[in-house]
Amino acid sequence: MNATSVRPRELLAVDVGNSSLKWTRCTYDDAMNCRRLADIQRVNTDPQSLAAWQASLPNEVPMFVASVNRLADSQLVTNQHTRQLRNRDFPLQIYVKYPDRVGADRLAAATAAARLKQPQQTAICIDAGSAVTVDLISAEGHFEGGAILPGFGTMAKSLAANTSLLPQLSPQDVTELQSSLGKCTETAIASGVHWGVIGGCYSLCRQYVAQVAPTPCQLFVTGGDAFSIARGLDELNTLIGPIPIVTELRVEAELALRGIAYTGAQLLTKSP
Repeated sequence: MNATSVRPRELLAVDVGNSSLKWTRCTYDDAMNCRRLADIQRVNTDPQSLAAWQASLPNEVPMFVASVNRLADSQLVTNQHTRQLRNRDFPLQIYVKYPDRVGADRLAAATAAARLKQPQQTAICIDAGSAVTVDLISAEGHFEGGAILPGFGTMAKSLAANTSLLPQLSPQDVTELQSSLGKCTETAIASGVHWGVIGGCYSLCRQYVAQVAPTPCQLFVTGGDAFSIARGLDELNTLIGPIPIVTELRVEAELALRGIAYTGAQLLTKSP
């Protein structure tokens, strides 16, 4: 990216996922704040949609991209104002065995969670999409690792694809569950998938907080299925018991996109 003598006042943040691309154009101060992103838009990652989207963008505005979709990456046209974020670009320490192999989406969400959490508290970030990631951020704001499990849709597709008789359910069948006690094959699958994902998140959160206790912990939930995950965790908190030392459970829209915008703004401050 070319250095300029005047710090840019706007930037584009782009989060490329497995099935869609989310982006926003924000002012520098909004990006630094990490809260006030507005006008977030979604684009399919097929070649025609990507080409039309890129043709509509202002070429002179710096663009920062974090991606977990290699096929979409090959279709994106880059220029001197585009920067593909690498793991070393994110402003946090990464304490895992292979820091360069962590998904950029996980680090982007962790960057935003580290910025939004209360000082001297830890945080758990659940990002619920095609895959669900459950990651721990230390009180110092370091990425400590986590877990990856199939999302609602991915788990339902896997059951249908790997069996001869089980049907393929729609996302609504799984997320809008009426009862955990299935009375037919479809509702039994929906219950298993729904509570398999939510129960996994609940168990992981309990294990993480046991490692950081007695330090208080905030829980952030983001992604397309964030509200379903949050409702399920609230229900398990009532039925089984609250996750210890968690001071707050809150849904934060597009946490990864916020982390990308914040990281881009940080990088711009370092440009000469």
